[in-house]
Amino acid sequence: MAKLSPVNVKNKRRIAIGFLVLAVLMLLLAFRVAWIQVVQADELTEKAIQQQTSDIPIDAKRGEIYDRNGKELATSLTCYSLWVRPSELAELSLIHISEPTRQAEISYAVFCLKKKKKKSNKKK
Repeated sequence: MAKLSPVNVKNKRRIAIGFLVLAVLMLLLAFRVAWIQVVQADELTEKAIQQQTSDIPIDAKRGEIYDRNGKELATSLTCYSLWVRPSELAELSLIHISEPTRQAEISYAVFCLKKKKKKSNKKK
């Protein structure tokens, strides 16, 4: 079995410099994380809320898909959605109904709009 040579002074210096570089990098990373979480917290929170609550309409007209017999399997329809934040609705004092009832009415309204749109497309 080969005998291992002891770590000489040159190698000890390399190990110490490597450790020092890694320690400085970790310290810089810790300061950056603290800066983001403490100093920029309000600004980044506001930016995140803005990104999560903005609506971007996307027109994705894809056309029709037919089977081998010419029967239509899928088609593109325009569908309208209604979004309501109950907390904002309560703040405006527009209506005062219970939460489950409000959600059921909104779901029914969206269903009726979809159904109405399907019927108008079939007539064409």
